[in-house]
Amino acid sequence: MIELTNEFLIRVLIFILVYFISFTALFKVFGERGVSLIISMVISIFAVFYLSPEQIIFAGKTYGFMGIFVALLIPLMIVFFFIYMSELRTGFRRFFWVFYGIMSLVLFQSVNNLSSDNSTLVILGIIIIFSLLVAFDVVIKNTFNIRRNRIRRR
Repeated sequence: MIELTNEFLIRVLIFILVYFISFTALFKVFGERGVSLIISMVISIFAVFYLSPEQIIFAGKTYGFMGIFVALLIPLMIVFFFIYMSELRTGFRRFFWVFYGIMSLVLFQSVNNLSSDNSTLVILGIIIIFSLLVAFDVVIKNTFNIRRNRIRRR
């Protein structure tokens, strides 16, 4: 019976990552799908089999941090585009950035598994990013308006 522990799931993730990376590289080298498939499967099995528990824990923390980073960055980019392409007033945009910054800090704190030094740096980075968005809100909006007007003229 296979238990779904964190170690097992991280091993599966590493297997999948190593497999796809090695398959892509070997397919470009050999040009044959079958040979690339077999060699990349062997490489992936060896990569997962020889991982020590310390390396697995390190990989879990690293991928966990990247998950947090992506969970904060992708919605930020989408919201950034829609907020500045809309006709919202300055006060509402600034209120939204303060609210979104607080929610990002809460999200980060709820899934935080980093050391205290790294955690402090990430929190400081979030505060700086959202402070800059609030401070330069009008400048960013004017830049979007200039670009939008150029596109409309064409």
